[in-house]
Amino acid sequence: MGEMSGKRRVRISALIGTFLLAAPLVWFFAHPELCHNVYILEDGTQVSRLATVKCAMMVLLAAAGLAAVWVPCPKLSERTQKILGILGLLVTSVVMIFVLEYANIRKHRMPLAVLRALGKKKLLLTWIVVILFAAWFVVLVNRWQIASVLTASFVCAFGVTCYFVYALRGAPLLASDFTTLQTAANVAGGYEYKIDFYTLALLMFTISWSYIVLWPGQTKIFCRWRTRGIALAAVIALTILFNRFYIHSDLLRNSHVAVNTFRPEKSYGSHGSILTFIRSIQLMAVEEPEGYSAEKVEEIESRYMDTEPEEYRSPNVIIVMDEAFSDMQAWMDFETDKEVCPFFAGLTDNTIRGKFYVSSYGGRTANTEYEVLTGDSMGFLPPSSTPYQLYIKESLPNMDSALENDGYRHTVGMHPYLPSGYNRRNVYEMFGFDELIFLDEFTAENPNVEMIAGKVSDSADVDRIISEYEKAKKESDAPFFVYNVTMQNHSPYLGSAEDIGDPVHVTSGDGPGAYPDADVYLTMIHKSDQALEKLVDYFSQTDDPTVIAFFGDHQPNLSDPFYQMAYGKTMSQMKGEELTQFYHSNYIIWANFDIEEKEMDLSSNYLGPVLKQAAGMELTGYDRFLLDLHEDLPIVSLNGYWDKDGVYYEKLEDKSSAWYDRLQEYDMLVYNHLFDEKNRNDDFFGGAAEKVS
Repeated sequence: MGEMSGKRRVRISALIGTFLLAAPLVWFFAHPELCHNVYILEDGTQVSRLATVKCAMMVLLAAAGLAAVWVPCPKLSERTQKILGILGLLVTSVVMIFVLEYANIRKHRMPLAVLRALGKKKLLLTWIVVILFAAWFVVLVNRWQIASVLTASFVCAFGVTCYFVYALRGAPLLASDFTTLQTAANVAGGYEYKIDFYTLALLMFTISWSYIVLWPGQTKIFCRWRTRGIALAAVIALTILFNRFYIHSDLLRNSHVAVNTFRPEKSYGSHGSILTFIRSIQLMAVEEPEGYSAEKVEEIESRYMDTEPEEYRSPNVIIVMDEAFSDMQAWMDFETDKEVCPFFAGLTDNTIRGKFYVSSYGGRTANTEYEVLTGDSMGFLPPSSTPYQLYIKESLPNMDSALENDGYRHTVGMHPYLPSGYNRRNVYEMFGFDELIFLDEFTAENPNVEMIAGKVSDSADVDRIISEYEKAKKESDAPFFVYNVTMQNHSPYLGSAEDIGDPVHVTSGDGPGAYPDADVYLTMIHKSDQALEKLVDYFSQTDDPTVIAFFGDHQPNLSDPFYQMAYGKTMSQMKGEELTQFYHSNYIIWANFDIEEKEMDLSSNYLGPVLKQAAGMELTGYDRFLLDLHEDLPIVSLNGYWDKDGVYYEKLEDKSSAWYDRLQEYDMLVYNHLFDEKNRNDDFFGGAAEKVS
C-alpha cells in the first residue's frame, strides 16, 4: 500500500512538472512577439522573422527538464548523492547569476555580454550574495537539493520582480520601493501585464534546472542538531560580516558600483541587478552634511530672518499638481490633429510660466510633492528614497503650516485616490491640513463623479476645489488654501483615445494610430487643459484675490517608438544635460490680480517661494533663503543644477564648482529641517504644523 502510494506521488509530481515545463513553452510559441525578431529595413518596413536561437533555447530547456522529470535516476550511493548535491548547489549559485543577468532589464542580447559587462570582481561580489542566501537555505531545509531549488527560485523571483517593476513604471526596482508597496498595490490593478522573452526564459530555466538538481534524489546535510546549530551560528556570523562590508562600508562604492541618478537601469546593466539593488539600500541612509552643526545652521538662518514688519497680501492659494501633465509639443517635434493644451499654452495675463524641473520620471509623484510643500530638494537625499515613506514620522514645518500661521483657515489636502498611496493621509495630518479629501470623500459627496479610465477626472477634481472654496467662504472670510494632487492622467495609457472622448491623435511619424499610448495620454492632457480653463474662468470672475499654481509632477512613461519619432532619440540613448529634458514638466502661476508677467524656468523646490513673492505674500526665512539661492542657481534637483549663466553641473557634491559652498548651506538646512528636530528653528521654516484632530 505504501509502495503504491509512493508511486502515485511520483506520478503526480511528474505530471505537475510536465505542466510547469509545457505551459511556458506553449505560451512562448503562442505569442509571436516572443518567438520572433523584428528587423527594420532601409525603407522603415518592419519584418518579423522566426528567432531560431530563441526557439532552440526554449525547446532545449523544456526537453532537459522533462528528461529529469520522466527518466529515472539510477540508484546512487548516499556519498555520491551528497557530492552531487554540493556540486548542484555551487553550480546553481553560479548559473543563476548568469541567467538573471541575461534577463537583466538592460537586455544583454548575447549571453557572453553578461560576463563582459560585469567583470570578474563584480561577478565575485554578486556570487557571495547568492551563496549567502544558499547557505541560509541549507541550514533551514537540511537538504542540498531543496536548498538549490530555493536558491534558484529566490534569484528567479528577484529577476521577475525587477522586470515587472521596470515594465510598469519605466524605472527599475530599488530598495525604497519596498516602502511604497501599498502605493504600488493601489495602482497595480489598472496595468496590462506582459512578459518578455528574457523573463520567460529565466522562468523556464529555473523550472528546468530545479528538476535537474532534484534528479539524483535528496540527501540530508546535517544528521545531528548540534552540527546544524554550529552551521546556523556560522551563517549568522557570515550575515553580520556581509552587513558590515556590503551595507556599512565603501566596498561597493570603491568597486565602482553606483546608482545612476538619471536612469538607474543603466546601473543594472553595468553593475548587475543584485549589486545595484544592494547599493540602493546604502543610499537610503542619510548622513550629516560635511561641516554640519547647529551653530552653522543658526548662522545661515540669521541672514534671512526678517524682523521688520511688512505689508503683505493674503490671497486664496490653489495649488494643483496635475498627474503627469506636460506640454510635450513645447519641446518635442510632432504634430497632432488638434492643439493639445491651447488654454495652458495661451495663458499670459498675470501669469508666470516656464519649464518645471523635477527629480523623478514616470513615477515617485510624492517626491515632487515633497519638494513643493517643504522647499527641500531631493538633490540632497538618496536617489532611491521617498521622504513621505522613509523620513516624515512627526510634525514638520511646511507650506500649509506657514499659511495657517499667517491666518489661513480651512486648508485642504486633496487627492482623488486612495489615502494609503505614499503614506499621504499620515503625512497630510502631520503637515497640519484642516481637511483631508481622498477618493472616499469624492464618491461620498457624488457617487456618480465623472471618471476617465477608471480615475476621477480633472474636471470633477476642479468642481470639488470650487465646492470646497465656496464652503470655506460661507464659514469665514479667512483666506483659503488647497493643495491638490490629481489622478486622471496616471498610467497605464491603455485602450483608445476615442473611449475618452474628444480624442487627440499623433499625426507625425507613422500617422494616426501608430502610437496608441501617446494618443490616450495626449487626450487626457487635453481634458486637463479644459479643466484648468474651468478653474481659471471661475476665479477670474470673483473679487476674492486668488493665486493658482498648476504644474505636472513628472513626464509620462510612454513607448520608445513615440520618443524616437518625436525627439529623435529614446531615453536610453541620452546622457547628461540632454537627458534632463525628460525630468521637466511645465508650470504656470496665475492670479486674478496684477502680478508681474514673465517666463522663468525653475525647479520644484522653488515653487512656493516664487508664488508667495509674486503674490506679495508673507515670506518665511526659508523662503528668503530659497529666493536668494534661486537668483544664482535657478534649478537644483536630484539630476544636477544650472547656474544663472546656464552652465549645467551634473553633481551637487562637486567640490570644484564655484557654487559648492552655497549648496552646502542648502544641504545643511535640508538636513536640519528634515532630520534634526532637536536643533530645528521651526519659525524659520514656517512654524510648527498642527495635526488633524
